[in-house]
Amino acid sequence: RRARSSCRRRRRYSWGAKEIASMLRVNNTLKALFLSGNQIATDGVMVLAEALAANKCLKKLSLANTPLEQEGTRAIANALRVNSCLKGLDLRSCRISPEGSRHLAEALKHPGIVLKELDLGDNPLGLDGLGHITEALKYNCSIKILNLGCLHLAEEGARLLAEALSENTSIEHLTLWRHPCHLTLTVCKLGPEGAKHLAKALTTNHALRCLELFSNDIEDTGAEAFAKALQSNTALRRFDCDGNKIGNQGGVAIAAALAVNNTLTAVNCSGNKISHDGLGALAAALECNTTILELVIDGAPTGEGLLIRERVAANVKRHKGGALSLLLAHHPRTGAGSSAAVLPHDVLVAIARLFFNEKL
Repeated sequence: RRARSSCRRRRRYSWGAKEIASMLRVNNTLKALFLSGNQIATDGVMVLAEALAANKCLKKLSLANTPLEQEGTRAIANALRVNSCLKGLDLRSCRISPEGSRHLAEALKHPGIVLKELDLGDNPLGLDGLGHITEALKYNCSIKILNLGCLHLAEEGARLLAEALSENTSIEHLTLWRHPCHLTLTVCKLGPEGAKHLAKALTTNHALRCLELFSNDIEDTGAEAFAKALQSNTALRRFDCDGNKIGNQGGVAIAAALAVNNTLTAVNCSGNKISHDGLGALAAALECNTTILELVIDGAPTGEGLLIRERVAANVKRHKGGALSLLLAHHPRTGAGSSAAVLPHDVLVAIARLFFNEKL
């Protein structure tokens, strides 16, 4: 009975996919289609891919949590070769195997591909599959946003990615963490050595604008490597090293980079082990930095923390229109802690005075 029920369920999902595919062949207005979590069977994916190849208007497609396996991945890859309008493709948690990633990689090398956003997070690519993708990125000129979250890159995977970034000229946003919507490198287990490889790539890459490294355990060694790269990098606008076990040593190194870097506009150092010395160095760096518009740090309730907050608040005032966004929290992503809870009343009053330029 269970087998028959499963068979009927698979037929129903495939039938629904076939109906959608028929619509895609003739529709000329639909711009986005989200089919995440619908457990579409392989034959349903195949007909969807055929329709995608013929469709001339769809800009974004999400098949997240759809078990594509090898056949489905190959069908989607073949569609990408001929589709001339799809800009965003979400393939998170689609069980893409190393062999399936080879098909995707071949499509990414195709000169006519127009895809700009690709999410491959949380797939069992393995080092072989990652090697296929990173090799393709050396040739691809269209991808601008790439998510490789939860792939467990480790040092060897980071090395492959770094080599690709050294040659790639199009990727602007790289995320290595599991972003709920969209390069993300979250929870990829880069470690300090993997961070060194990626940091080295930043010295030659001139396209990447956003690098998110949430929870990759890069520690002080990795932070120092990135800080050294940021002293000469002139492309990156946002650097997120949230939750990476970075201590004062790494915090001081990042501060030294901010003192000379004049292109970064947003830095997230929260969720680390940076205390008074590191936070003090960051505050001091802001005295001469004129481009940072957003700084996320952990709250420090007393002592030297008060002076740090006053310096940061003074920097807020110097920026035109109060453009600097000062976020004070224990851990913004997890929601733990509250800026109001850790900042004394007199500091909040001082910040308010600077913003509104009046006595309270």
